[in-house]
Amino acid sequence: MRRTQVQLDEATYKRIRALAYESGHSMAAVIRDLLQQALSAPRGVRARKGRRFSFVGVGRSGQRTISVEHDRALAEDFS
Repeated sequence: MRRTQVQLDEATYKRIRALAYESGHSMAAVIRDLLQQALSAPRGVRARKGRRFSFVGVGRSGQRTISVEHDRALAEDFS
């Protein structure tokens, strides 16, 4: 499994937090489930609903291992 970070607007955060509380699961599990549902839909359905995730890759750092080595990178920046 890969680790990643996302930034959510307040309304989305509250909705996911409420779903997590109601289901007894973590927010990460809820987000994974929601993404899996969105990505499992037939391609035409995703396109019609506007769920193309056009934001993916917007913040490319040019460092191909940053998601794996984020702790080391942060330590270097703050030392």
